[in-house]
Amino acid sequence: MHRSSISPDLAAAMEEERALDRAFQHHAGERAARQSGVCWSGPPVPSALERSPREIETAARARLKRHQTWLAQDTTAWLQAMIDLQTATRTLHGLAERGREIWSRGLPGELTGAGELSVRIREHILPMLKAMDHADAALQALQKGRPSR
Repeated sequence: MHRSSISPDLAAAMEEERALDRAFQHHAGERAARQSGVCWSGPPVPSALERSPREIETAARARLKRHQTWLAQDTTAWLQAMIDLQTATRTLHGLAERGREIWSRGLPGELTGAGELSVRIREHILPMLKAMDHADAALQALQKGRPSR
C-alpha cells in the first residue's frame, strides 16, 4: 500500500500494532531467559511474533474498524460528550483560578488582565455548551433507542 493512502488514524493503529509486537517480543525474551536454566514440566515459551508489514496493516485496519464501530454507539457518544465536558470545565476552572490570583494581587491594578481573562472565559464557555448539547442529544437517542448521529 502506498504511504500517501494511509490516514493518520491508520498510521496510529499500525504503530499500536507494532508496539504490541515489540511488547510481546520483549515478554517472550524475558520468559525464555527465565526458563533457559533448569527446566521443569510446563507450557513452552511462545516464540516471538513476527508479522509482515501487510499483516500489521491488516490488523491495524481491523483495530480501526472496531474502534470506529465502538465510537458510533450512542453510549459512546454520551461518554465522549462527558469527556469533552470534563475538558471544558477543567479549562474554565483553571481560568477562574487565574481570576482569583488576579484578585489576590490587587484587582484595581490588574484590570487589563481581568478583562483579557473574561474574554478567554467566554471563548471557553462555547465548547462546554456544545459538549452539553452533544450529551443531551446522545442521552435522548439512548432513551428513544435510536442513533444520535
